[in-house]
Amino acid sequence: MTYYLPLRFFVPLIIMIFCVLVTITGYLTVRAQTEQRIVSQAKHHINMELNKLQGLVEYALENNSISLLRQIHAGKLSEPDLKALVITDTQGQITASTTPQDLGRHWGQSSLVHYRKAIQNTLEQYTSHNWTDADNRLITGMINVCTREFGLGLRGQSCGFILYQVDLKILLDEAIGDLFRQTIYITLSIAVGMLLLIATLDLLISRRLVKIHEILRQWQQGARNQRINPGGADEIAEIGNKIDQLLSRFSEDEQALIYNQQLTQAVIESANYSMITADTKGMIQTLNPMAETMLGYSARELIGRQSLCLFHDPLEIEERARYLSEQLGEVVPIGFEALAAKARHDSVDEHNWSYLRKDGSRLPVRLSVSPIRDKDGALTGFLAVAKDITEQLRTEEKLENMAYFDQLTQLPNRALYHDRLEQTLFQAKRQGCSAAVLFLDLDKFKYVNDTLGHETGDKLLIRVADLLLGCVRESDTVSRLGGDEFTIILSNLNANSQRKDIGQICDKIIDVISQPLKIDGNEIHIGVSIGIAIFPEHGNSISKLNKAADVAMYSAKAAGRGCYYFYSPGLELNPKL
Repeated sequence: MTYYLPLRFFVPLIIMIFCVLVTITGYLTVRAQTEQRIVSQAKHHINMELNKLQGLVEYALENNSISLLRQIHAGKLSEPDLKALVITDTQGQITASTTPQDLGRHWGQSSLVHYRKAIQNTLEQYTSHNWTDADNRLITGMINVCTREFGLGLRGQSCGFILYQVDLKILLDEAIGDLFRQTIYITLSIAVGMLLLIATLDLLISRRLVKIHEILRQWQQGARNQRINPGGADEIAEIGNKIDQLLSRFSEDEQALIYNQQLTQAVIESANYSMITADTKGMIQTLNPMAETMLGYSARELIGRQSLCLFHDPLEIEERARYLSEQLGEVVPIGFEALAAKARHDSVDEHNWSYLRKDGSRLPVRLSVSPIRDKDGALTGFLAVAKDITEQLRTEEKLENMAYFDQLTQLPNRALYHDRLEQTLFQAKRQGCSAAVLFLDLDKFKYVNDTLGHETGDKLLIRVADLLLGCVRESDTVSRLGGDEFTIILSNLNANSQRKDIGQICDKIIDVISQPLKIDGNEIHIGVSIGIAIFPEHGNSISKLNKAADVAMYSAKAAGRGCYYFYSPGLELNPKL
């Protein structure tokens, strides 16, 4: 938990510290100025006192009145700031001093000896001068006192001096003490002012801000019905009202978002599609329940542990990578990129794949891979949506079967027969070999259909279809055109022995079909008539071969049935019973 000093205390504290610093700075500045002023006044006072004393002392010396000198000295001793007062006669003898042991001595043999240089300068000048010590606490002033010596001529005179020393400590302590007390009063006034400011801020601002903070804290913890309701008409009230508006709007948006998320989640979880998200490297991030059902894996086994490639056929991935490399004009690595390469180019990739389920079985799916981007457009992953197309493929296979196969016998119908014949002729032309078309018509089928019923007739057609398939090669095609009409395409025939080979096949067919057939307890006897057309002898196109074989078949029926007949331009009958 983070601790901090509330603004209602912090702001006044900063102001108070600032004011105190200003006060201390002012105190120090004024103190220095006061000391300078007192020292300056003291120097002026000493000069004045020295000038007064000079006249009195010179008068006493001229009259040789030691008592007057001592009276003058005694008169000054009452001054509280006087530190020292020394008067010498013109011979340098100390006649009056605040230091009794120096009386009667020559100043050079007294405690004044350390002022030697200053005394010598004073004796040579007729003006006063003064100086202070290093701490500006003592001010010493000196002035000479001279008497005329008649024995030395008109200008002859001898001099002594007056040393006047004042201790400024008392004056400075009183002035600084007054200044310090004023500073304390100012500081206390500032403190009282700050307390009043804190109280005012707390009443008008801080309490309301604390309320706003508390409401926001409760709202953050889930109390979405909390509102500030600040009251008043100042800036804080306006801020509080704006926050309330934002909270209300956010709550509404949040509810709408939650509803949409729940709706989306419900759709995803109930969707009949596998939905899997992966990061940019293919690692699975999320999947819906249908994905677990389709793949046979649990979410715990896949999320954060496996790539999308886990349930894809490696051969399909390799083939897809080669295809995309050609399509995109860049090398697509074998692996996850075979699934994501187009999506990286902002193109949804849809393709049929085989999912490899956990139990090893294969599941055909239609997979759509699309990119997932953040608000800045940066790629963050991929969404793979797969639909089980097992039923679709079955339906397509069934439709294809209905379109190209006879639904009763499951033999190729007329459309597929036409396509197979076209392919056979193309290969025969290409390889320089021959091929043959056989038209077959069952003899006595109408009688069976009329007497035993259509159900028995259908079973008979199915049996005939199986018998025909057993009489030809796997490369040949047996088809049913409709009713009791069948066709056979014989491919890759040797031109030198084709008629013999075709005849053997036709003999086998006639023999097999002529055998008694047991259907539903009934013994059925039928036969077959076969017309034969050979490529390219009887035609080089489908229509010509079909027409020739049809003519030959009817010629075989007319010849007595149960035989085969090769087409000839003159319709020359050549039955072979």
